Amino acid sequence: MKTELNRVIGKRVRIQREKLHLSREELSEQIEVSSRFLADIELGAKGMSFQTLIRLSKELHVSTDYILLGETKDSNNEVIAEMIRHLDDDYLPE
Repeated sequence: MKTELNRVIGKRVRIQREKLHLSREELSEQIEVSSRFLADIELGAKGMSFQTLIRLSKELHVSTDYILLGETKDSNNEVIAEMIRHLDDDYLPE
């Protein structure tokens, strides 16, 4: 179970790193870990500390929720839109 979770987390880290056009070496330097350790995270071979998670979140410009759970702030947009649709017109801007 833990290995599978590490693998999914690592995949999200790698995908986001690649979206930002960062090499593994560049990102590992920014988050103050070795490139080998970052490779192990991306491959799901190792987990990470809370401190590394926070640094990854900052440098990859994503939330820790996204890294750990695959969720983003935008995940709730449909729920919010549904709530707005049901608001009384008196509460909506003109």
